Amino acid sequence: MLPHIQRACRHGHHLYWSSSSSSRIIRQSLSSTSIRSPFVLHAEKITGANVGDDHDNTIVFLHGLLGQGRNLKCFAKQVCAVTGRTGYLLDLRGHGASRLSMVGTSGPLADARAHSFADCVGDVDRTIQALNVSCRTLIGHSWGGRMALQYASEHVDRVDRVWLLDVVPGQANDSVEKVVTIVSNLQDAEFKTKKELVHRLTNEEGLDMATAQWLASSYVGPGNFGFDLEVVHDILPEFGTQDFDGMLTTLLEANVKVDMIRGGKNKAWNVETLDRLEKLTKMFPDVFGLHVLPKAGHWVHVDDLKGLVNIITSS
Repeated sequence: MLPHIQRACRHGHHLYWSSSSSSRIIRQSLSSTSIRSPFVLHAEKITGANVGDDHDNTIVFLHGLLGQGRNLKCFAKQVCAVTGRTGYLLDLRGHGASRLSMVGTSGPLADARAHSFADCVGDVDRTIQALNVSCRTLIGHSWGGRMALQYASEHVDRVDRVWLLDVVPGQANDSVEKVVTIVSNLQDAEFKTKKELVHRLTNEEGLDMATAQWLASSYVGPGNFGFDLEVVHDILPEFGTQDFDGMLTTLLEANVKVDMIRGGKNKAWNVETLDRLEKLTKMFPDVFGLHVLPKAGHWVHVDDLKGLVNIITSS
């Protein structure tokens, strides 16, 4: 499920899914018009060799669900080095360092309303403003691609290009359900070593070794696996309700260039979806591009890092 855990640059991985829980969907629909105060996210700056600050030529990288910005660090460093541009790796709401800095505060996480995609996009907007940069390019993997798409569709005048890395429209993969359930059950458990945690995850919880090692790599203590379960549960229903096609069309009609790169081994890409996207390439040949990395699965930045960087830097 999560291969190549120990490949170069020690990439983390993440998964995504859509919930069928009616109670969560109802809660989400009731709160969809209520946006929490945006939060300034943790951002790590990436600068290519011999490159100075260029506030008007910045790339923002957005990770996927249950992940964090460092998952894309090796990939981001190569893109910035080749293009000579400055990049920022953001930890999205409830993830990585952004999660840690929000715990125990009176900020967004203290609000009783459900977290939403709109909240997460609002965080991205506020963070870009706080960084005082002009972000003309966004690159997002999986859920991060959805956030990039939504941010760009709301700010078409600020964005020139969006790269979507294996972002499958519509319903998402259900493989994360097991991970979320296990983490929920281990909220009060304490492990003295990561080896002990891996043993529990594989021998008692039934996870494969790669996934167990990935979870253990983010574990820092009881209840902390690097992401906030409340945030994850709240936003899961929106995977199936986000107006992906509508936002994509909005960007293309505004002449914002959008490129989608899919992993050829990811079975979530069905014929119907690919046919629909192929039609868009004919309708918007100058601004919409479809690319495939045949040897890569969902984690394109790990499975074929060289091929991914080549596509992005040569376009």
